Amino acid sequence: MLQSRLGTLAKIVLSAGLVALVFYKVGFTQAVMKLKTASPFWITLALSMYISGAFVRAYRWKGLLNALGVKLNLGRLTWLYFIGFFFNQLVPTGIGGDAMRTYMLAKDGAGGTLAVNSVLVDRAAGLYSLLVMGTMVLMIRPDLASREVTVLLVGLTLGITIGAIVLIWGAKWINLERLPTFARNRFAKAFNKFYVSFGSYTWRSISRALLVSVFFNLLLILSNIFMAKAFGVEISIWYFFLFVPLISTSLILPSINGVGTREWAYVMLFGQVGVSESVALAMSLGVYGLNICMALIGGMLLVVQSFQRAPE
Repeated sequence: MLQSRLGTLAKIVLSAGLVALVFYKVGFTQAVMKLKTASPFWITLALSMYISGAFVRAYRWKGLLNALGVKLNLGRLTWLYFIGFFFNQLVPTGIGGDAMRTYMLAKDGAGGTLAVNSVLVDRAAGLYSLLVMGTMVLMIRPDLASREVTVLLVGLTLGITIGAIVLIWGAKWINLERLPTFARNRFAKAFNKFYVSFGSYTWRSISRALLVSVFFNLLLILSNIFMAKAFGVEISIWYFFLFVPLISTSLILPSINGVGTREWAYVMLFGQVGVSESVALAMSLGVYGLNICMALIGGMLLVVQSFQRAPE
């Protein structure tokens, strides 16, 4: 309990520190003034792309669950995704939405092991495909990025690829019988059960999840492009294919729901290609606003669910 509280406190301090640093560097007043100039038309398009992405992600999740033998329809999974957005903003951990999706899916009959497994693979498929897309753009247009951005993006992609291979293939040679008795009794059965469920995925189901992720990531990139247009930003769309993967990866860093790290990433990355710091900060705040809108939808669905059973 104490470690959890200390971890949350550290995230609060980091988020607050980054927010203070970015606003000090850019200027809070300037960012607010830029927000007032945003085009409602482009903001609406960005929001529509963002909302559409929830349905695509639910479709990806459904495919993974089907591979595990869990049958739930797209409506229910989309419902859970929106509620997950609500808890992402409510719980100061950054994974509150995933935890709630896992909990509610387990209650729907999937069981804890399969629920955890599907949510982890669902999240990993989205992030990995986004990094691969960014790396492929670098192969086509290496002139777009600085050396630092190139090394970071390619390094993350290769690192996750190698890590996934080691995890999948290396696990086959792990001998749990060699663990101390107390560890075997407490953890071996749970680990074995989790690994067996992971083995239920076929190459077809994983490939399908990655392909669906590409479509979702295109919607995510489009929402960022539309958000940029809302503030009059006119840069090559290829930059968004490079920067959005890095911004999404930055949200993994310890923070309160990505607050601070998101703003820092937008200012640092888009500032390299001629976007003023105040506009880049306004873009990040606009994207955060999209998350708030999704959370509000999820909150309303949660209220509805409290009065009646959600669609099956």
